[in-house]
Amino acid sequence: MSTTTIPTAPYEGINWGYDEMFDIDKWDIPQFFDVIILEDDMTTTRLIKAIARGSNNSARIKSFSTAEDAITHIETLKRRNWVAPDLAIVDIYLRGEQDGLEFCERLNALYPETNVVVTSSVQPQLYMEKAKHLQSKPLFLPKPFTIKQISNLFNRLN
Repeated sequence: MSTTTIPTAPYEGINWGYDEMFDIDKWDIPQFFDVIILEDDMTTTRLIKAIARGSNNSARIKSFSTAEDAITHIETLKRRNWVAPDLAIVDIYLRGEQDGLEFCERLNALYPETNVVVTSSVQPQLYMEKAKHLQSKPLFLPKPFTIKQISNLFNRLN
Protein backbone atom coordinates (compact mmCIF):
# COMPACT_ATOMS: atom_id res chain seq x y z
CA MET A 1 0.00 0.00 0.00
CA SER A 2 1.34 3.40 -0.92
CA THR A 3 0.53 6.39 1.20
CA THR A 4 0.51 10.10 0.68
CA THR A 5 2.15 12.57 3.02
CA ILE A 6 0.67 16.05 3.09
CA PRO A 7 3.41 18.58 3.96
CA THR A 8 1.27 21.38 5.40
CA ALA A 9 1.58 22.73 8.93
CA PRO A 10 0.38 21.90 11.52
CA TYR A 11 -0.23 18.41 10.10
CA GLU A 12 3.17 17.98 8.46
CA GLY A 13 4.32 14.39 8.20
CA ILE A 14 0.91 12.79 8.90
CA ASN A 15 0.20 9.68 6.83
CA TRP A 16 -3.37 10.11 5.54
CA GLY A 17 -3.64 6.83 3.58
CA TYR A 18 -5.39 8.46 0.59
CA ASP A 19 -4.17 5.90 -1.92
CA GLU A 20 -5.95 3.09 -0.06
CA MET A 21 -9.10 5.17 0.34
CA PHE A 22 -9.38 5.61 -3.43
CA ASP A 23 -8.67 1.98 -4.31
CA ILE A 24 -12.16 1.21 -5.62
CA ASP A 25 -11.47 -2.53 -5.90
CA LYS A 26 -11.36 -2.68 -2.09
CA TRP A 27 -14.73 -0.98 -1.61
CA ASP A 28 -17.65 -3.17 -0.64
CA ILE A 29 -20.27 -1.75 -3.02
CA PRO A 30 -23.58 -3.61 -2.84
CA GLN A 31 -25.14 -4.73 -6.11
CA PHE A 32 -28.68 -3.44 -6.44
CA PHE A 33 -31.44 -4.87 -8.55
CA ASP A 34 -34.07 -2.50 -9.90
CA VAL A 35 -37.59 -3.89 -10.01
CA ILE A 36 -40.82 -2.40 -11.35
CA ILE A 37 -44.14 -3.68 -10.07
CA LEU A 38 -47.16 -2.69 -12.16
CA GLU A 39 -50.20 -3.84 -10.21
CA ASP A 40 -53.42 -2.01 -9.34
CA ASP A 41 -54.26 -4.19 -6.33
CA MET A 42 -52.40 -2.72 -3.35
CA THR A 43 -52.58 -5.95 -1.34
CA THR A 44 -50.84 -7.85 -4.14
CA THR A 45 -48.25 -5.07 -4.48
CA ARG A 46 -47.49 -5.17 -0.75
CA LEU A 47 -47.19 -8.95 -0.86
CA ILE A 48 -44.73 -8.85 -3.78
CA LYS A 49 -42.68 -6.14 -2.04
CA ALA A 50 -42.55 -8.13 1.20
CA ILE A 51 -41.43 -11.26 -0.62
CA ALA A 52 -38.83 -9.29 -2.58
CA ARG A 53 -37.35 -7.79 0.56
CA GLY A 54 -37.21 -11.20 2.20
CA SER A 55 -35.63 -12.87 -0.83
CA ASN A 56 -33.27 -10.20 -2.07
CA ASN A 57 -32.28 -7.39 0.28
CA SER A 58 -30.68 -5.44 -2.54
CA ALA A 59 -33.87 -5.09 -4.61
CA ARG A 60 -34.87 -1.48 -5.21
CA ILE A 61 -38.57 -1.49 -5.99
CA LYS A 62 -40.77 1.07 -7.74
CA SER A 63 -44.46 0.25 -7.88
CA PHE A 64 -47.20 1.73 -10.05
CA SER A 65 -50.93 1.17 -10.28
CA THR A 66 -51.41 2.45 -13.84
CA ALA A 67 -49.56 1.71 -17.06
CA GLU A 68 -49.44 5.42 -17.81
CA ASP A 69 -47.44 6.15 -14.62
CA ALA A 70 -45.10 3.22 -15.24
CA ILE A 71 -44.51 4.30 -18.85
CA THR A 72 -43.71 7.83 -17.70
CA HIS A 73 -41.19 6.36 -15.25
CA ILE A 74 -39.31 4.23 -17.81
CA GLU A 75 -39.31 7.07 -20.34
CA THR A 76 -37.74 9.30 -17.69
CA LEU A 77 -35.13 6.63 -16.96
CA LYS A 78 -34.25 6.44 -20.65
CA ARG A 79 -34.11 10.23 -21.08
CA ARG A 80 -31.67 10.43 -18.18
CA ASN A 81 -29.61 7.51 -19.54
CA TRP A 82 -30.17 5.48 -16.38
CA VAL A 83 -29.73 1.76 -16.25
CA ALA A 84 -32.53 -0.60 -17.27
CA PRO A 85 -34.75 -2.22 -14.67
CA ASP A 86 -33.68 -5.82 -14.03
CA LEU A 87 -37.20 -7.15 -13.59
CA ALA A 88 -40.76 -5.98 -14.23
CA ILE A 89 -43.74 -7.78 -12.71
CA VAL A 90 -46.77 -6.62 -14.67
CA ASP A 91 -50.47 -7.27 -14.24
CA ILE A 92 -52.36 -7.32 -17.54
CA TYR A 93 -55.63 -5.69 -16.52
CA LEU A 94 -55.24 -2.31 -14.84
CA ARG A 95 -57.15 0.85 -14.12
CA GLY A 96 -56.52 3.57 -16.65
CA GLU A 97 -56.58 3.68 -20.41
CA GLN A 98 -53.59 1.41 -21.04
CA ASP A 99 -53.11 -2.17 -19.94
CA GLY A 100 -50.04 -4.08 -18.79
CA LEU A 101 -49.25 -5.42 -22.25
CA GLU A 102 -49.04 -1.88 -23.63
CA PHE A 103 -46.54 -1.15 -20.87
CA CYS A 104 -44.60 -4.30 -21.89
CA GLU A 105 -44.42 -3.05 -25.49
CA ARG A 106 -43.01 0.30 -24.40
CA LEU A 107 -40.60 -1.31 -21.93
CA ASN A 108 -39.33 -3.68 -24.62
CA ALA A 109 -38.80 -0.77 -27.01
CA LEU A 110 -36.73 1.16 -24.44
CA TYR A 111 -35.11 -1.66 -22.47
CA PRO A 112 -35.27 -5.01 -24.30
CA GLU A 113 -32.86 -6.52 -21.75
CA THR A 114 -35.37 -6.22 -18.88
CA ASN A 115 -36.85 -9.51 -17.67
CA VAL A 116 -40.65 -9.33 -17.67
CA VAL A 117 -43.16 -11.47 -15.79
CA VAL A 118 -46.81 -10.91 -16.67
CA THR A 119 -49.41 -11.87 -14.07
CA SER A 120 -53.14 -12.24 -14.45
CA SER A 121 -56.08 -14.28 -13.30
CA VAL A 122 -57.09 -14.89 -16.94
CA GLN A 123 -56.52 -18.28 -18.47
CA PRO A 124 -53.10 -18.69 -20.12
CA GLN A 125 -54.78 -19.21 -23.52
CA LEU A 126 -56.38 -15.76 -23.30
CA TYR A 127 -53.04 -14.24 -22.38
CA MET A 128 -51.31 -15.96 -25.31
CA GLU A 129 -53.95 -14.59 -27.68
CA LYS A 130 -53.58 -11.08 -26.31
CA ALA A 131 -49.76 -11.21 -26.16
CA LYS A 132 -49.07 -12.77 -29.56
CA HIS A 133 -48.26 -9.36 -31.06
CA LEU A 134 -45.52 -8.63 -28.49
CA GLN A 135 -41.96 -8.79 -29.80
CA SER A 136 -40.69 -10.12 -26.49
CA LYS A 137 -42.43 -13.06 -24.90
CA PRO A 138 -42.70 -12.38 -21.16
CA LEU A 139 -43.01 -15.20 -18.68
CA PHE A 140 -46.65 -15.71 -17.70
CA LEU A 141 -47.42 -16.30 -14.02
CA PRO A 142 -51.11 -17.02 -13.39
CA LYS A 143 -52.83 -15.61 -10.32
CA PRO A 144 -53.14 -16.61 -7.62
CA PHE A 145 -49.41 -17.20 -7.42
CA THR A 146 -47.57 -18.61 -4.46
CA ILE A 147 -45.03 -16.95 -2.23
CA LYS A 148 -42.48 -19.52 -3.43
CA GLN A 149 -43.07 -18.57 -7.09
CA ILE A 150 -42.45 -14.88 -6.41
CA SER A 151 -39.52 -15.65 -4.13
CA ASN A 152 -37.90 -17.71 -6.89
CA LEU A 153 -38.11 -14.72 -9.26
CA PHE A 154 -36.11 -12.57 -6.86
CA ASN A 155 -33.66 -15.31 -5.97
CA ARG A 156 -32.76 -15.56 -9.67
CA LEU A 157 -31.57 -11.94 -9.54
CA ASN A 158 -28.77 -12.82 -7.12
